[in-house]
Amino acid sequence: MLKNRQRMSGRTWMTEFYARITRLIFEIGMNVPVEKFRKMLNAVTVSNSAIKKVNFKWTEISGISSLTVKPLENTNKESLIVYFHGGAYIVGSPIGYKPFLAQIAVNTGMKIIAPEYRLSPEYPFPAAQDDCLAVLKSVRKDNPNSTIIAMGDSAGGALAISTALSGAKIDALMLISPWVEPTADSGSMLSNEVNDIFTLEFLSRSYASHIQKSNLLDARVNFLNADLSKLPRCYIQYAGGELLHDQIVGFIDRATKQGVAIKVDVYEKQFHVFQALAPILSDTKDAINKLVGFVTHNTKD
Repeated sequence: MLKNRQRMSGRTWMTEFYARITRLIFEIGMNVPVEKFRKMLNAVTVSNSAIKKVNFKWTEISGISSLTVKPLENTNKESLIVYFHGGAYIVGSPIGYKPFLAQIAVNTGMKIIAPEYRLSPEYPFPAAQDDCLAVLKSVRKDNPNSTIIAMGDSAGGALAISTALSGAKIDALMLISPWVEPTADSGSMLSNEVNDIFTLEFLSRSYASHIQKSNLLDARVNFLNADLSKLPRCYIQYAGGELLHDQIVGFIDRATKQGVAIKVDVYEKQFHVFQALAPILSDTKDAINKLVGFVTHNTKD
């Protein structure tokens, strides 16, 4: 950072530092076998005291290994969150999300279920979509009267949308920087490369590994032309400095015009899924408080 002082206008040095560190991890990951990349990401976690206030338990739901995160003070037993992790469909695991999931569970008082859905390229589209839908339907069957929120970040946000569009009964969606148009290759996909943790090359390669021989515009993964009218109420957070900025704005516009109730917060100086760094960055505290606020107003207690 001392050698290259260029940073997004108005962005703090702390945010810039973590953006560059995370970007470096993904640059390294692009040049190693995917199995090694996955292990590397799972080993990179953020210290968070909330992890001591929850219980973790692995269970099988519809044959899919899933991590249950239950706060010691489970104050909202009539509601739960099903969380789909990000990772561009090729990396990521509930293991690497433990501190973040713990924070959400503690702050909401709700149990969280995070499936270990199958990853590409070993299991290409629609394996991840099928796994997430199966878990959501099973959770609904076991909790018919509960408020169920589907939540996810990046590709996980897209998986949450996909489950809702595929007929799963979801009461609300909470989406953090959802990857809604994986074929996008212009606008902020180029202009924000210097500000974000990803590059267009990484996302393009990841999507190719995921979609393989399927239709690039399949409405279960690319929502550019999808019918969004049946989506439940949504809360979306995204960042001004991320590659996905323009496609998220477009998604919000299309969904709103189709009658979907959407609440939005944008963090202008942040990068993709900065929320996962809670509680390090100051904006993460505000972002999580707003996520919890949406839960409070949309669940039973």
